[in-house]
Amino acid sequence: MKLLIKIGFVLALSSASAQNVDTVNSKRMSVIVGANAIFHVGAYSALNQLWYSQYEQSNLHWFNDGREWMGVDKLGHAFTSYQLSLLWHYQFRYAGLNQTKSALWSAGLAWAGVSMIELFDARSAAWGASPFDLISNTLGVGLFVSQQLTWKEQRIKMKYSFHTTAFAKQRPDVLGDNLLSQALKDYNGQTYWLSINLKTMTGFEFMPAWLNLAVGYGADGMIEGERKSNISNGRYPQFYLSPDIDLSKIKTRKMWLRGMLGILNMFKFPAPSIEFRNGTVVGHWF
Repeated sequence: MKLLIKIGFVLALSSASAQNVDTVNSKRMSVIVGANAIFHVGAYSALNQLWYSQYEQSNLHWFNDGREWMGVDKLGHAFTSYQLSLLWHYQFRYAGLNQTKSALWSAGLAWAGVSMIELFDARSAAWGASPFDLISNTLGVGLFVSQQLTWKEQRIKMKYSFHTTAFAKQRPDVLGDNLLSQALKDYNGQTYWLSINLKTMTGFEFMPAWLNLAVGYGADGMIEGERKSNISNGRYPQFYLSPDIDLSKIKTRKMWLRGMLGILNMFKFPAPSIEFRNGTVVGHWF
C-alpha cells in the first residue's frame, strides 16, 4: 500500500511539472535518489529476513523454470518491471530529466531492481536464478523504453487483473491462504493484459482518448508449477479480448485525483470480455 501511495504521489507531481523537463532540479533529484535507495535497501533486507532466511542456503546456481505455471509467473515479472520503469520515469521527469535520459535510466534501474531478486533465488537451495525471469524482466522494461523513445508516451500499457479460484484452498501454502497472498501466488486467478489505446494507435480523431482494447493471457487448472502435475486438473491457457479504459487520459486539475487514477491504471478496468480456451469461446459479462 505504501508503494501504491508513493506511485500516486509521484504521478500527480510529475503531471503538474511536465512543462519544465530540461533543467534538473538538484534538490528533487537528491530526494528521489535518497528515498529510493533507503526504500530498496529496506525492502531487500526485509525480503531476505522474512522469506529467504527461512530456507537452506547454497552456492550460486541456476534453475530452469521455463515450463512452470504456463508462463503466467513470467508475465508477472514483465508486469513488475514495466510498472517500476514507469515509476522511475515519473520521478525522473519530475526532477527535470529529459525524455531520453529519463527513459534509459528508468529502464536500467527497474531491470536491476527486479533482477536483484534472482541473486536471492540463486543462493537458495530450494530455487535458483532463472534465466527466464531475467528475459521476462527485459521484456517488461523493453515494452516501456521502446515506446517512450519512439512515441514519448505509453500507447500500449501492461495491466493486471485477478479473481479468486477454488485451487488456492487445495494448496494454500503455495497458492495463498488469504486474498492478498492469493493475488500474488495463485496464478490461476491472475490475468495480464496489453491495453492498447485506440486513438493514438489508429490516428482516428473521433475515438475517445480514454478508450483502449485489451488483450489478456492467463491459465487455469494449476495446482503445481510442473505441467505433469496439472494434467488431471484440466490445465489450459486462456486468452481474452476486452475493452478497457486508460485512466491517465481522463483530465482533472485535482492532484490527488490524478494520483489515484495513476494507481488504478495499473489494473484492467472491469468490462465484458471474450475468452478463448481449448477451442471454445466463452463470454464474461462482468
